[in-house]
Amino acid sequence: MHFYLIELFRARGVLVCVVVLCLFSIQSEGAETKSRQVVIPRVDVTNAEHANYFVELLTLALSKTVSESPFKINHSNKEMSQGRIISALEQGVELDVIWTMTSKQRESRLLPIRIPLLKGMMGYRVFLIRAEDQIKFSGIQTLDQLKRLRAGQGTHWPDTKILQSNGLDVVTTVKFELLFPMLESERFDYFPRGINEAWVELQHHGEKRIMVEPTIVLKYHAPMYFFVQRSDNALAERIERGLIQAIKDGSFDRLFYGFPGHQAIFNQEALRGRKIFELSNPYLSEATPINNPDLWFTPEAVNRP
Repeated sequence: MHFYLIELFRARGVLVCVVVLCLFSIQSEGAETKSRQVVIPRVDVTNAEHANYFVELLTLALSKTVSESPFKINHSNKEMSQGRIISALEQGVELDVIWTMTSKQRESRLLPIRIPLLKGMMGYRVFLIRAEDQIKFSGIQTLDQLKRLRAGQGTHWPDTKILQSNGLDVVTTVKFELLFPMLESERFDYFPRGINEAWVELQHHGEKRIMVEPTIVLKYHAPMYFFVQRSDNALAERIERGLIQAIKDGSFDRLFYGFPGHQAIFNQEALRGRKIFELSNPYLSEATPINNPDLWFTPEAVNRP
């Protein structure tokens, strides 16, 4: 049998070579069209409504380049804190893409796609407070007066350092869900949340005696990016190309301004009539595209399509 194959190869070498090359071509084509599996963090119940925006945006970006290869987005089945999520991506364990606020430290550990996913909307922060404290907050007219109170934040959040660097007193915990009972039990006085988060989260904690404070907003640059592992340049470039294409063809803005959770906020005129306390963010990379107006949200733009 072995001898016959050897003789056949010698007698019909050209034919056999052609067959082998065809098989190789078929196998290569199959490899190129294999779906890219993209694992993203598990979404908490409280975060689900606004987290779905990032899933939809990632899907939009990848779909713009689907001709390169199909893709499938899967959620991790592990519950992880923000610090653990970042470590898992950095180590290439469990996750392929995350979305989170940027900082110099995070950009040194992970590979950022520097397109603000929320157009900087996370930099407009309103407060969840205990309902009985509203009179106290209504009387605050300056940032120095606010500094006499304590904010609650996540231990690993960039916001924590931003608030502290501006002289605000911050109480922290690793677990996000603990911040709500901590607020109710007076461990701190207010819980700053992005305007896309506060009202949604309030709906999930209606049994608690908390409310959205209506008179104050903190404002600072706080872009959220997609991040991948530092060695995954191919995925980073694909997501970036997709986002840029979505910006150019208008589908990015249609998703951003038309997303139900965002539209509800715009309809509430969440920023109208508030005192604005502007903070600096010393933890932004110099590569942050601050000077590109097409990438940033302004309250005046909420009526855009």
